[in-house]
Amino acid sequence: MVRKLEALIFKQKYPLLVKGKTFFGYPFYAYGCTYEKDLWFCGFPNSSQDIRLTKFIIKHLKTNDIFFDIGAHRGFYSLLAHKLMDCAGTIHAFEPSPFHFKVLLKNANYPGIFLNKIALSSKSGSLVFYEIKKGSGSTTTDKFLKGSSYYNYCKEERFEKIEVLSNTLDNYCQSRGIYPSFLKIDTEGSEYDMLLGAGDV
Repeated sequence: MVRKLEALIFKQKYPLLVKGKTFFGYPFYAYGCTYEKDLWFCGFPNSSQDIRLTKFIIKHLKTNDIFFDIGAHRGFYSLLAHKLMDCAGTIHAFEPSPFHFKVLLKNANYPGIFLNKIALSSKSGSLVFYEIKKGSGSTTTDKFLKGSSYYNYCKEERFEKIEVLSNTLDNYCQSRGIYPSFLKIDTEGSEYDMLLGAGDV
């Protein structure tokens, strides 16, 4: 059944958006491609890293925390934080890709979740992004891109070069008078640049 569905999906010009549900009960949209099937089929990302991260967040996130989901992608961790904090804390999700932000907006448009279509980096302004045209990955650095399994799988011609807005974590927090108490960072190789813009936080 899954193989038949995947065959149908990959015939599409663009990935097919599939509605599922997270293991903690929130409606959840993901693209029905092979590397996202755990999200729409089982309700959680099934890599060993994601399982460990999920357990860590469940164990350590406090009710009144200010949770920053940097590289929010589909919003799974923003929703997990929303569930765990029971609307008492606040969540700030960052996803600069227009392609992915559309899905994030469908998934995580809840009170207490602030959705930001920007990249957090070492400077404010704009950044160049490399994004898979028919998939789920993006990165800000071509060096990381060419060393990744995404590149080997999809080949260079399947990537699109786009420009996205950027801000620093310091500027974002100062403008809102907040201080993050919990950071989840997954920025596909640009984590160091993001931390350079977080010297005062």
